[in-house]
Amino acid sequence: MAVRNKLGEKRESATKYARGVERRKVLQKAALELLVDSRPDEISFNDICEKAAVPAASAYHYYTNKFGVFEDVAEILGDRFVQAHQEPYQVAEKDTWTDLVGLILERSVDIYRANPAAVSLLLAGRVPAAVKHSSDCRNFHKVAEIFDSILSTHFVVPTLSNKRTMWFYVLEITDLVYSLSVMESGRISSRAVEEAKRITIGYLSEYLPPILDRRAQGR
Repeated sequence: MAVRNKLGEKRESATKYARGVERRKVLQKAALELLVDSRPDEISFNDICEKAAVPAASAYHYYTNKFGVFEDVAEILGDRFVQAHQEPYQVAEKDTWTDLVGLILERSVDIYRANPAAVSLLLAGRVPAAVKHSSDCRNFHKVAEIFDSILSTHFVVPTLSNKRTMWFYVLEITDLVYSLSVMESGRISSRAVEEAKRITIGYLSEYLPPILDRRAQGR
């Protein structure tokens, strides 16, 4: 009998866990939808619960406040960036590494423009610094590894002891430029994109030579 009770408890625990995962997903989806048209500071935890059709009393079992939801939403958005950058890049034979970096940054902006919730949450400057820092730490290192992989797929990149940090700084720099543009005009302007390219290439040029050898066939 004792064994049966323990097994029953495990099944109940698994059911509760599955229900919790599903509730979190529903709340995250609601927050994503709200962020399309509203800034984070305009959205309350109750708004998210109401949109998700989840009673607030129940939602508090999964999130302490709206910022917990936003952190998970930021990770979802970060995964979208990773997936988009994993699509192949068409790099012409005449292109240099600076051209490829430009393509990478343009694709990042395309992802932002296709995901207004990402602009609202990650660029508009309306979430506490601690939440933004947590989001950056979760997402930027994943995206930084993708950027390094893209460049190394097409070019012979010298060994750099700090390359992960280098790409992390690139992401911080470009997001700062985009954030300033969003706060100024409500969007990522073409001028901001060109400025981000100029700054990024200038920074990377401190570590990479003007010309990198091309790889014949991928890595």
